[in-house]
Amino acid sequence: MGLMHLEDLQEALSAGCDMPGCDHKNHDTLFLHAMCHPGEKIEASLKRGETHLLVACGKCHEPIVAIALARRTVH
Repeated sequence: MGLMHLEDLQEALSAGCDMPGCDHKNHDTLFLHAMCHPGEKIEASLKRGETHLLVACGKCHEPIVAIALARRTVH
């Protein structure tokens, strides 16, 4: 799994929902769901010293996406 950056999230948002059977009329918000267990909760974790937030399926813990993090200021 590669890292996901802001541009990746914006592209996914503009593409709309890819969940089978989706009948949502408004795709202005991006939601992350596990394809392995649709409808299940997800978990997000950040280990000390890491530079990405890992989002995974809350049921089987398979990774969904890793989101790159950046510092507000450079020291």
